[in-house]
Amino acid sequence: MMKALIHNTRVVQVVANAKTFPVHKDLQWVDAPAGTTTRHTYENGAFVAPSPRPAPPSDRARAGNAAAHDPMWRAWVRRQATKEGKTPQAIIDELKAEA
Repeated sequence: MMKALIHNTRVVQVVANAKTFPVHKDLQWVDAPAGTTTRHTYENGAFVAPSPRPAPPSDRARAGNAAAHDPMWRAWVRRQATKEGKTPQAIIDELKAEA
């Protein structure tokens, strides 16, 4: 059996039953089911599983985000938009469509 150390609704530590230790009065040890982690919360006497983490961005999205913050990239887009009589967003949309 495992024990979870709870502060308010937060699980701050999970240990084997034999590894508990005395804690401040604001903390409490609670029996915890297998698989409980510090990402869980403890609400109304029950452990609540964490929300699933979002998928990491794709390589393409990471490259796009990096480019968006590159001053040279932004300058090129602005220059190209002026040259073609379009908005910078229209240039970016065209590039995305081609990829």
